Amino acid sequence: MADNEIYELAEIDPSSAKRSIPFFESPENGQDPIYDTTANPVLSHSDILPWSRLRESKTDILRMTIVVLCTMILAWIFADWNTIHLAGWICVLGTGLLAVMAYPLAVGFERPIRMSPERAVRDYFESLEHHGPLYRRMWIFLAPEGQSSRSYADYESFRLYWKQRVREWQHRGNAWPMTPVAITIDRFESKPDPDDRESRSLNFTVNVSLRGLRSQGPIATYSLNWRTVRGPDQQWYLSVGNLPDASTLPT
Repeated sequence: MADNEIYELAEIDPSSAKRSIPFFESPENGQDPIYDTTANPVLSHSDILPWSRLRESKTDILRMTIVVLCTMILAWIFADWNTIHLAGWICVLGTGLLAVMAYPLAVGFERPIRMSPERAVRDYFESLEHHGPLYRRMWIFLAPEGQSSRSYADYESFRLYWKQRVREWQHRGNAWPMTPVAITIDRFESKPDPDDRESRSLNFTVNVSLRGLRSQGPIATYSLNWRTVRGPDQQWYLSVGNLPDASTLPT
């Protein structure tokens, strides 16, 4: 082969080269839209499942029913003269367990009426202000867009996310693990969406304190930009349900 021979290389087809490495393709902003909580999602009014007492409480009612049946069956089995004391203890333990399981029903007995975006936000965070937060109610208050984020993708991960948030606040305040949080909403603004009259853009501040320790001031503050949409029941549902990773700590 002569040293002075010259070879011309064929031009690369850009489209075929791009198809050969699809793994490296990404959106222009470098972020998956489903995890972008600052983006304006496309809200689907008809896909919202309205809040109902059955949707919120069916799991608790089912568990309580199982406890009642098990207590009755075990008490009947030991309802003999020689084991009557065991039947009594079974009834006492079953009644105590039933009372604990009825806690979410008792604290969430009042029907949530969210006829304004501000009331929707307040009801969402007020669900955390209990010894046993109403995670199921919070989940139902979210539109389909709000039930999927970088922090969770289903109810179980949503519940775990908020349990960790509450523990984080309790740790910051050096409080007992069962100390409830106290949340206030400040500087609330609601702006209508020019393209959708059933949607609102929300700007507000969330201040987190601990019950019994409010005099010490908030332990965390979040400035949030959320969106909300009116559901088929004319109630407002949130399209975002998680907090940013960083918060403003009091000085």
